[in-house]
Amino acid sequence: MLHNLVFHHVDKSQNFQDFIERKFQKIQRKFKDLMNVKMNIEKVGQDFMFKMILERYGQPVVLHSVDHNPYKAASKVFSKASALRN
Repeated sequence: MLHNLVFHHVDKSQNFQDFIERKFQKIQRKFKDLMNVKMNIEKVGQDFMFKMILERYGQPVVLHSVDHNPYKAASKVFSKASALRN
C-alpha cells in the first residue's frame, strides 16, 4: 500500500509527522483493503485544512476538516476514517 503525507507551515519538529504516523497505523490495521492514501495539510487563512484521500476497492473516499489547531484537524479526519465501515 502506498501512502503520502504533504505538509507545510505546521511545525518544524518531527512531532506532527510522528502524530500522523501513529494515527495512520491504526487506520492501516483497521482497513486491510487500502490501496493508496494521500494526506495533505495546508494553511487556509488562520486555519489548517487536513485532507485525506483513501482509495479502497479502486474508489476514492475524500475526508477533510478545518480547524485552528492542525492536530485537531487531523484527529477529526482520522475519526471520520475510523467510522467508515469495512
